[in-house]
Amino acid sequence: MGDVKAANTYPGNEIVWEEDYKGNIVVSAAGPSIENATIPSTINGKPVKIVRGFKDCKYLKTVTLPNTLTEIQNSAFEGCSALTTINIPDSIKKIGYWVFDGCSSLKSINLKNVTEIDPYAFDGCESLSSVTLSNNLTIIDDDAFRGCSSLKSITLPSSLKTIGQSSFRYSGLTTITVPASVTRIDSNYGTFEGCKSLKTATVNAQLEEIPTNMFKDCTNLTTVKFTGTKKVSMNGYIFSGCTALTSVTLPANLTNISRECFKDCTSLTNITIPDTVESIGMYAFEGCSRLSSIKLPCGVRTIDSYAFKDCNSLKNMYFTKSIQSIANDVFYNTSTAGLTIYGYAGSAAKPFATEKGIRFVECKPVTSIKVSGSTSVDEGKSVTLTASVSPADAYDKSITWSSSNNNIATVNANGVVTGKSGGSVTITATSRDGTFIKGNYTVNVKGAKKMTFTDVKTTDWFYSAVSYTYLNGIISGYNDKTFAPNDKLTRGMIVTILYRMEGSPNNDGKSKFSDVSTKEYYAKAVKWAVNNGIVHGYDGTTKFGPNDNIIRQDLAAILKNYAGFKKKDIKSTTGLNKFKDYKSIDSYALSAMQWAVSKGVITGNDNGTLNPKGNATRAEAAAMIQKYCNKVGR
Repeated sequence: MGDVKAANTYPGNEIVWEEDYKGNIVVSAAGPSIENATIPSTINGKPVKIVRGFKDCKYLKTVTLPNTLTEIQNSAFEGCSALTTINIPDSIKKIGYWVFDGCSSLKSINLKNVTEIDPYAFDGCESLSSVTLSNNLTIIDDDAFRGCSSLKSITLPSSLKTIGQSSFRYSGLTTITVPASVTRIDSNYGTFEGCKSLKTATVNAQLEEIPTNMFKDCTNLTTVKFTGTKKVSMNGYIFSGCTALTSVTLPANLTNISRECFKDCTSLTNITIPDTVESIGMYAFEGCSRLSSIKLPCGVRTIDSYAFKDCNSLKNMYFTKSIQSIANDVFYNTSTAGLTIYGYAGSAAKPFATEKGIRFVECKPVTSIKVSGSTSVDEGKSVTLTASVSPADAYDKSITWSSSNNNIATVNANGVVTGKSGGSVTITATSRDGTFIKGNYTVNVKGAKKMTFTDVKTTDWFYSAVSYTYLNGIISGYNDKTFAPNDKLTRGMIVTILYRMEGSPNNDGKSKFSDVSTKEYYAKAVKWAVNNGIVHGYDGTTKFGPNDNIIRQDLAAILKNYAGFKKKDIKSTTGLNKFKDYKSIDSYALSAMQWAVSKGVITGNDNGTLNPKGNATRAEAAAMIQKYCNKVGR
């Protein structure tokens, strides 16, 4: 088996060690009377890797573990009832079976790098009041913290996936939040069963099954909220014996209320059951002595025996038209003298009430639903639809809203439709009285504008500017694929850009310029710009020159004129002598260039020049417009 050495003591007779067949140094207790143990990091020059064998060392108070440790073996410190202090090295990823089982004096533990806690790891640690869990923890297994009666709170990390049965049974928790990352909680003995101090619980877990006995006999539990959205079934006895329970938010897609689920919940006066629930199990509400009224949703088709046994405060019960089967003894040992059943002709409610001699009120069903509102919505925006239910005196006019495609548009419980992506969607309002009458309505979602230019890449210096001006409707492309960033900017283009920034105000009528045809895309923009003193025609002519290129100093002058038109600050004393070519700026454009530089509309080239007489490109125009909007204000 290799070089396996006999056990040796280190130091003296405090601990014993041996080298296993893999060459690992393994340390254990020398005897049951040990009181303190400091495990060395090396023995005979080799790192200590494993600790075990301190089980039932009932006098052991403190243990110091080395960072070389990779494994704490099962039952390593089981039954060490005097142990108060131990460190868990960063190198430990797993706490095995029964490792601290019965360590009744242990007060705190830091499991900052542990990813798995095995069954019974801290079972019976009745003094344990502080537990720090790793943000990489994935599993807390069966009975891991059972009987930790001093543990008042614990933060379960968002990395957690699985919680074993009975993992916090009989603990001292006062509140608990189960994170959405949890997808499995094992059944049988309840996860939080018998937690007598537990008052509130929030279960965000995305479960397929709510486990048996989950909160059974939590006698101080008042409020529970499930937020999961998956279709989920309910096992038995979940809230049985929760005598203080007053508020329960059940999962939105719950399929059933199971056997003895709310048995003896004597403080429960009402409960909202989701429409997705199809059946009420045996003894489901047995002993709910304060439950006075209950409304069964349209999903419920069957109610099993003794479901409302000993519910002697029950006065009103509402059945929808979809109820098909009510067990003969559903009200066993419950006085029905003051009970009124509300229901519909053609359902199981009326013959049941008649047979049992229970007062019956026949409800008028919904016969039609008409939806109205906007037929279109922009992506990312919302509109509200309304539903008119007929007849006006229908007993239950409540509805549910649904969308035929949530990727295109969603709708909430109030009929608010939110566009998600371009397309057409059917929004449906459905009656909740069991008739399942529907009202359909088509809403078209206008997709958000997307930039699809093939000649503008994310790595281009002008990408952000082109994206900004295009998506804000300021500068368009030649077509969906072509922006032509390196094309020269013309006078017709710049006035059109500013005209769009102004919201394209109505500006009909013929231009005074002989070279500006009313058929051209820039015709209204030219007239608007000239009328507002933003751009002028050529002196002494009837020409505007819409197809003439614009040089950079002229673009600065036009933007300054536009800023003045918009009542923006156009004063500046900023000098330009830091630029190599500032002397080449024409006198008419000098103040405009000073203003543009001071406002950050023009920043200059990498080589320290302004290039005032260079032709401006469409990309440069986009950059200057973006800077203008961000720094001067649109």
